[in-house]
Amino acid sequence: LDSFTGDWIQNSDDDLDWTNNSGVTDSAGTGPNIASDGSRYLYIEASAPGNITPVRNAILNSSCFDLTGRENSTFTFDYHMFGLNTTNPTGSLSIEVSDNGSPFITVPNVDTTQDNPLNGQQQTSNGGAWRTQSADLSAYDGKIIRLRFVAITDGTFTSDISIDNLNFISNVATAGPTIITQNITVNLDASGNVTIAEDALNNGSTGTGTLTFNTDITSFTCVDLGANTVTLTVTDDDGSSTGTAIVTVVDTIAPIITCATNITVNIDP
Repeated sequence: LDSFTGDWIQNSDDDLDWTNNSGVTDSAGTGPNIASDGSRYLYIEASAPGNITPVRNAILNSSCFDLTGRENSTFTFDYHMFGLNTTNPTGSLSIEVSDNGSPFITVPNVDTTQDNPLNGQQQTSNGGAWRTQSADLSAYDGKIIRLRFVAITDGTFTSDISIDNLNFISNVATAGPTIITQNITVNLDASGNVTIAEDALNNGSTGTGTLTFNTDITSFTCVDLGANTVTLTVTDDDGSSTGTAIVTVVDTIAPIITCATNITVNIDP
């Protein structure tokens, strides 16, 4: 992090602030030697006056991420946590998410590549390699979310926690075909039945690759005379779209009456 931009904001009701730093931290036996990316990173200084005991927290809030029309959303960051207590690992770092203004929740472990929260020491020296945490946020595709880091010290001066190389990645959501339908009128045959093709309601739908068509009702009888709402599903290489159309069933074939042969009836006197 070579700059501390407005994308991330210090929380106003926590205990500690995040510091934009270059090189080692102010305390020996904790923190990284260098940034993970560029020359600067963010960290919390656990040994500043009043910061050691009791345990303290530092919260860093993101601005809103609008994921409307996006998919495969992923957030990654690098972290360095050298010096934290390993016997009683109360110090931690977690990434949390808020969906459309709802309370923040910890991103579940099943959606992260490392534990969340990360508890206790994660590196064994100042020069230990930074590690990367990745959070799968695809469950929030199409929504507006905010993220926040919550770092908690362990009550010792060697519980500096550092983050760097923050990246939010998502793709433009792939769309299914553009469906265009048409209303049609069909005539019953002499037996009182009519069948339409799967693409009879299509009126120039477009999409990627090969289009296939599926109509939920294709057979009609005399009980269906009049207007019938029918659904057409069009599928292409990227997905499916549905639309409706009206199939009007008419009977224009005059009935044919077949009479029995002439018969003679005798009346008893």
